[in-house]
Amino acid sequence: TGYRRSGPRASVGWPTVLHRALDPSESIEVRQNINLVTVARLIGNSAYRFTLPFLAVLSDGLGVSVEQFGVAIAVSELCGLAGPLLGRVVDRVGDRTAMTAGMLGVAAGAALAAASQNLVMFAIALVLIGQSSIGFVLALAGWIARWVPYQRRGRVTGLTEVSWALGLLGGVSMLGLLTAATTWRAAYGVAAAATLAMAGVIRRRISAAPPRQHERVHHRISLRWPAVVAI
Repeated sequence: TGYRRSGPRASVGWPTVLHRALDPSESIEVRQNINLVTVARLIGNSAYRFTLPFLAVLSDGLGVSVEQFGVAIAVSELCGLAGPLLGRVVDRVGDRTAMTAGMLGVAAGAALAAASQNLVMFAIALVLIGQSSIGFVLALAGWIARWVPYQRRGRVTGLTEVSWALGLLGGVSMLGLLTAATTWRAAYGVAAAATLAMAGVIRRRISAAPPRQHERVHHRISLRWPAVVAI
């Protein structure tokens, strides 16, 4: 496949957790950065998912009803239909630039949420966080496709998916504790600072140079009745 293999002395340079589950023949780019991109997505997910568990607190802080606040959430979710357009942008600018922009967008959205004085400002912040999160996820998928052979993409994608669960169990819980100790504005401020820092790290660490093209693997899929019934 034309990939560089990580030797026994290859330096990972980031907390070595997920890379241990990778295939030994995986490229150095992936082995060095699998933990980084997963942590980045975890932080972005935390900012994105912070809203719903604390809906009552946020609506009270903005002086609106829960029903009115729900309209802002609905608007932000509807904007998710722009995903296909974001995918085209990611293809055009490249995955490193798109991942960096996604983190910067989440940081800007979280900062705007922290400074919001009314529901309209907060709705704009939610849209910005949501769209930027989608852009980052699309770019991450592109990065995996660019560096990981077809046969092993499921494993690498699965490793990055732990960020979705940990974003709620860990990240949102920490933001909740911060909210209880201070205010929800401080929690959004911390989320903004964390995503901004991750944007800088991604920009420095993720390679912009494309690897050699993967050999396309063709598989004949034979559908049998038990499989069809199971689906």
